[in-house]
Amino acid sequence: MDLSDTPEALILTSLQDEKEPLKDDSAIGSNAYKDVTKDKTFDLQSVSSYSSGEGLPYAPDGWPNAGDVWGWKVAGRRSKGGYFTDRSLIPPASLQKGTRKLEFRSKADIKRYLHSNFPNMTLEAFFALFSWMIPSAEETPTKVEDDDTGSQRKSRRKSVGRPRKSSALVPVRPCVTPDQVAKFDAYLDNLDDMLDMPHTETTASDHATCASALDAESIECCKKKLSSLLALDFPSLVSSNDVAEVAILASQIREDPNLTVDQLFKLKLVEQVPLAGEAFLEAKESIEEADKRMADLQAKKLEIPTLKKEYNELKEKLSEREAEMDISTLSIKEIDDQIRQLQLKRNRISSALETMQKDKDKLTSELSNVANSISTIVNEIQSGLSQKSKWDLKKANNVRRVAEIQEKFVTLRGLTF
Repeated sequence: MDLSDTPEALILTSLQDEKEPLKDDSAIGSNAYKDVTKDKTFDLQSVSSYSSGEGLPYAPDGWPNAGDVWGWKVAGRRSKGGYFTDRSLIPPASLQKGTRKLEFRSKADIKRYLHSNFPNMTLEAFFALFSWMIPSAEETPTKVEDDDTGSQRKSRRKSVGRPRKSSALVPVRPCVTPDQVAKFDAYLDNLDDMLDMPHTETTASDHATCASALDAESIECCKKKLSSLLALDFPSLVSSNDVAEVAILASQIREDPNLTVDQLFKLKLVEQVPLAGEAFLEAKESIEEADKRMADLQAKKLEIPTLKKEYNELKEKLSEREAEMDISTLSIKEIDDQIRQLQLKRNRISSALETMQKDKDKLTSELSNVANSISTIVNEIQSGLSQKSKWDLKKANNVRRVAEIQEKFVTLRGLTF
């Protein structure tokens, strides 16, 4: 079974949701705080168990906005006056918010909701809008005044931390019969409403039932069981599954008329054990969390010397690295100076090289011209050599001719006239 769908879960959800702001506050009309009186009377028609409905006379109609209709429903339990003790009030759709439906099961829930969302609306004025008391069709109700006092006392009595039905816990380790506990628990739940109602004559069987709800033997058994539970130390008690049963047993033992004032005071204190246990466990968890945080801080504190040593080592390495960087920077500066000097030398050599290149080009041109001249001369020589025999023959002929001419005219040398 889904625990979120149980009545207790629905009540808790409604109490949480009532603290949230309304979806649309602007929808609340001027009649949200209108004056109403408790003189209004309603025609109360009896209804069957587990019935439900909307609007008057058992739920507000037209509040806080015109057209807003509240819903109501009842369960099966009834008071001896003939009115349902388990009844719920369901807000209209304009006041619903979230995925879970709001539902108020007591006047205390309604009071908290009105205080959070409609602070100017008094509780008396709100309950004057409808009838909180719903008569049962199974019994003829005794007319009672719709008063908030009984519900407040019931709310205070239930706030000690015990469950709505004690029979859900007693069968675990019973000291009284389940029927006795269920009857007496129902009697206690209806006791406040009975005190607010006019006295009606009860039958002898009714007195017998109340008298036998918790007899002396059952009370003694509850005392022994409570004593065995209180023998535990407080941390073990509040951590056990029987912590809620302690309040139940204390409330049952308080019915013993022979208790002293001190014992009654102690039992009242015992009834507060479940709530105090929750606060105790929460405080203990906070202490454990604080101890854990302090342990973490102490562990971090112990890490400080190691971190300090590591810091100093890194600082020393950093200094060494900075010194190495300074040396490298100086070396780079020297290399840069050398590079500048070499660059100047390179520029001078490059300039001289350009001059040499020009000279080379000039010499190359002259060399080419000389080579061409040599080639021309060689060609001429080769051409002349090819005609040598011709010229030799021509020369020989001319030599012979010269000789002949000289010989012919040699006689004329020295001739005088």
